[in-house]
Amino acid sequence: NRSIALGFARMVCSVTGREGDVVPRCGRCSVFGMLEELLPGITRSEGNSWNYDGISAMELNKMLQATGFMRVRDRRVGATNRSQDPLGAGLYVFRCARFLDPDDAADCDLIASRHSDFAQSFPHLLKVVRLDVVMDSLRRARAMWEEHWRACRQRGCGKASRPDAVTARVPAPIPS
Repeated sequence: NRSIALGFARMVCSVTGREGDVVPRCGRCSVFGMLEELLPGITRSEGNSWNYDGISAMELNKMLQATGFMRVRDRRVGATNRSQDPLGAGLYVFRCARFLDPDDAADCDLIASRHSDFAQSFPHLLKVVRLDVVMDSLRRARAMWEEHWRACRQRGCGKASRPDAVTARVPAPIPS
């Protein structure tokens, strides 16, 4: 399940190195949210805690951090925690990472290439994780996240309490 989750994350996201690129760590439009929508049998969450072999959002986020995703705390004034956030994204995000854009020709080719790699690694999932289904899920998640992030910045909570409000680095967890 872990390798499937990482393969899926690689298919829909990319680490960019650009400070302004942000991806949610939690909620409906996070990588885990999309994975839970498309492959609920490999995830473990509040709704299906019976799946002991499933991967949780926290496990996936730790694996993503280990592969180069940078966890940061959103320190904007008015930033909301997960329980108050309508999308459930909360205060922590992945900075210098972005969702690939299915409507961009270069990104579309990259998604298709990564989907092909995913299909070769996990052929038994090809019926469920078809390319068109991944593109639709990615389109919805990107649209929700971009609208949410833009609206939050416009309604005044974009006034940072510090100049580096969304760039404050959070130390990586100590491996156990």
